[in-house]
Formats: sequence, C-alpha cells, structure tokens
Amino acid sequence: GVVTENVYPQVFDLERVEVLRGPQGTLFGTGSMGGTVRFITPEPSLTQPSGFARAEGGVTRNGDSSYEAGVAVGGPIIEDRLGFRVSAFYQNNGGYVDRMPFTGSTITDKDINDEKTTVLRGALKIAAGDALLITPSITYQRKRKHDGYFWENISDASGSRFNAGWDQPQPSTDSFTLPALKIQWTLGKTELISNTSFLYRSLDRASDYSAFNWFALVGDPTPTAPVPDYRVTSNASVRQNSFTQEVRLQSTDAESRLQWVAGALYQSSRLYTNQYVVDPLLPQLSQDVYGAPIADIFGEGLVDGIYSATIDQWAKDTQAALFGQLDYALTSQLKATLGARVARTELKFSRFFGGPLLCKTCTGSPESTGGSTPAAHPVTPHVGLSYEPDAHNLYYLSAGKGFRVGGVNNPSVPTARPGCPGGLQAPATFASDRLWSYEIGAKNQFADGRLKTQASIYYIDWQDIQQSVSANGCFTSSYKDNLGSAKVRGFDLAVEFKVIDNLSVALSGGYTHARYSSNAFGAPASGTGVRPLICSGGSFQRRSSTGPLKLLGS
Repeated sequence: GVVTENVYPQVFDLERVEVLRGPQGTLFGTGSMGGTVRFITPEPSLTQPSGFARAEGGVTRNGDSSYEAGVAVGGPIIEDRLGFRVSAFYQNNGGYVDRMPFTGSTITDKDINDEKTTVLRGALKIAAGDALLITPSITYQRKRKHDGYFWENISDASGSRFNAGWDQPQPSTDSFTLPALKIQWTLGKTELISNTSFLYRSLDRASDYSAFNWFALVGDPTPTAPVPDYRVTSNASVRQNSFTQEVRLQSTDAESRLQWVAGALYQSSRLYTNQYVVDPLLPQLSQDVYGAPIADIFGEGLVDGIYSATIDQWAKDTQAALFGQLDYALTSQLKATLGARVARTELKFSRFFGGPLLCKTCTGSPESTGGSTPAAHPVTPHVGLSYEPDAHNLYYLSAGKGFRVGGVNNPSVPTARPGCPGGLQAPATFASDRLWSYEIGAKNQFADGRLKTQASIYYIDWQDIQQSVSANGCFTSSYKDNLGSAKVRGFDLAVEFKVIDNLSVALSGGYTHARYSSNAFGAPASGTGVRPLICSGGSFQRRSSTGPLKLLGS
C-alpha cells in the first residue's frame, strides 16, 4: 500500500537483545514465522541509582559528518516502593548523495539523504504491596529524512560519488508514540502478567514521480521536450493505531519438573492512508505527446484540476489468540517441550480512488472497493526435545509452524498498452502464507570452557509465499499475490576460543540452499501476452520488468 516501510525503534537505553530463531508463534505470535528479535530495556530500579551516557561521531567520504548522543538515568524515588528510568537520544546520519537533476548535469544540492532521529523514553515502577508490580512507560520517536536514494546510472560507486536525479526534494517525517502498561502479580508459585500497549504512528512523505510518470507515459526516462517543465509530486500520509492486550499466567517454581505458561492475546490495528499525485501538466503532456485531450487518452480529466491519481483507504486488522506451552523434565538431563497457539484473524478494508492514471470505469467520480478477507484460524504448534548431559553440553531438536496473515493490495488497474490481453484483473487482497521449520543443534564447551561451539542444521518448507508481482506495463502498479512454494535447508557453525583471560577469537559461518518447489506465473509480459515464470523448481530468481516503471505504491 502507501506504506513502504515498517516502523523500527531506535533503542538507545538497552539491557540486552534476544534473537529467537524459527517460528515463535507459541509464545510471541502475530506473524513471528521466521524468528523473533526482542529488545529488552532496563527496568526502573527500586533500590539502586544508575545512569550512563554515550556519544559517537564519524565522517563519510564525499559526504557530511554523522554523530549521535544519548543519556539515561534511573533509580529509586521512594526506596523499595517507587522507581524511575528516563532516557533521551539524538542521532544525525549525514548525507552522502548529491542532487543532479535529470534536466542537467550539474549538482544543485549536496548530501541530500541526511536523516535525523529523536527518541525519548520514560518509565516508572510501582511496588503496590509485596506481590504486585506496576510499570507504566511511554516511548516517543521522530525520524526525519530529507531525500531518497542514489541513481546508479549517474553515480560512480567505485569513486564514492553518489548522485540522484530527483529534481524535487522528497522529505518525510515518521513519528510514533507508544504508551504501555505492564502488571506483574505473584500468586504463590505462579505469576500473572498483563501487557497493554497502544501504538500511534504518523507518517508524511513527498515523492518525486516525474521520472516515473514520464517513463511510463512517454518512454524516455528523463523528462525533456516537448514538456521540459513536467513535474509530478506524490504526497502520501499514514495514520496507524494499534491496541494490544496480552495476559499470561506462568509457573515460577524452579524446583518443579513441569514448567508452563498459558495466555490470551487481543490486537486491533487500524491503518488510514492516502496518496495524492499532483500532476497539473498531464493535460499538456497528453496533447503534445499523444495529440489528444487527456480525457480522450486516459478516459477522464484531472481530479480537482490538479491530481492525476488519488487514493483514500483504511484497513482494520483484528487478531485474537489463546496460547500455551509446557516444558517437562523427563529426567534430570532430558526435557520435552510442547506448545501451541490457536488464533482468529480478520482483515476489513475500504478504498476510494480516482484520477486518469487509475481510471477503470471512468465515471468521473471516485471509485470504491472494500470488503474483508476470509477469517483465518491458524493453529501453530511447537515441539522440542533437549538433552543436557552436563553443564557444558546441550543437544536439541525442534519443529514449529509459522503463519503470516494476508493483506490488501493498492489499486492496480489494467492499462491499454499494446500486447496486454484484455480481461486482466489484479487481486484486491492476498492470503496468508505459512511454513514448517525443523532444526537440530548442539551447544558445547571444551577445554574447561575456553572453547565454545554452536552448530545447527535446519530445513524449512514454505507454502503460498507472499510475493510482489511486477506490473510489466499491463497494470498501473505492482501487487502482491500468493505465488509458489519453496524448500530451504542449511547449517551454521560458531566457534569462540579464549586465548587468554582478556582475549577471545570468534569465527562463524553458515550455508543456505533455497529452491522454489512449485511454479508461479505473474502478469503478462508487455508486448507478448505471455505470463512469464516468476519462480520455478530451481534456485531463487526474480523476474525483471520489461515494461514501464510502476506509478503508484512504489
């Protein structure tokens, strides 16, 4: 859709990072089909004050300087009853791309791709009795980019000279606020944990569509005569709200052979997006290039006399799940794991779009689509077995299922380009994909712990893969569909040797072999009417586009 990137938190005050490989749907759910990365921030202390600060700087060849600085402090406000933790962070990534507009060969702006990020976080911990802890927190982040990426055809990567042909600035501002509330209640040998959060995200972005539109409509990638001042700007905005509530009850008796956790999750996410392509010179382009008014060529005129395409849409994604996991010590050395998550997911959407570049029925008024994807009821089990003969050796095997929900495509309207057969229709939605992952591995220590090794072998069976289909000139934009399946296998190995007490040497490596196991066909190739192969029973490959660049949703 209009959103082209996920929000990524710049965590400064960080206690540790946990990387969990393979599907983690049993305990962490919501699309964790390939693995989970957990950023763990320090808890406010009720007893011990602490703090730290860090600053870094650097320079880029033929670019601007970069720097960042952050500070975090925390400690008790009321001993054993109330504590706090606050942090602030600022980062400036200096630009290294210069603007060289496609209308000339001179640099007009330097270091245009700089990026500035501000992060603020605060948390309290309240001990409301000996068994109840309440931790409210709030995180705010704002990221501002001044422009985009470089163009390879006008750059010299070997000489560290990077240029972009955009004629217009492409600023974007992406910010989010994330309040959260964690409640921990100890009940004898069990613990009840409640996590509540609400994400509000706001994204505003301007994009230079001049070269895209010109290439799609005329064929020459550099807008020149007969309309030398042809400029197109896409203005897009996103408003995203996501509420998540999770409750889990888990055992805390470390002496028990049975450890367990059970819980429930509810999540409701709303996404509001719009995109308006400002294209006031399209009528002149139509007249000069095609020799006819815009309405004759595209079926209708500009919206409000200025927009060649407009999109207004919203989507609501809801998920509800029950999950649980048991870890049972069969012996003092052998432990078995069994878990599962049962969920229900549903996606509803509505969209209004108009303008000559999205003309479908050409009624002169905005068209609309909407509805919902079929409710999915994924069941994602997880099983494992681990053997630990002593404190220095661990052997394990595991199998788990991963699941990722489907979504909604941008409006993708068939074009009238020669070679594109009639009756084409891009899917309004795409379905979920899923996989099974199997792994066997070992973690060992030798020579009194001076030599540590980790090794694993894995196999993944991936079905109904969500893939982007190129427009190939037969549609006004690309779209996603469920295409093909794949088999992935490989291994990895990590070795660390402590030469002396303060010096260690580490070596790691891995191998992955991935192959499509079924064929999938995409949109017809422009000028042929043939549906090209996107994937086949060979190694991963991507089909190159032979038609014009996509106009929207790029």
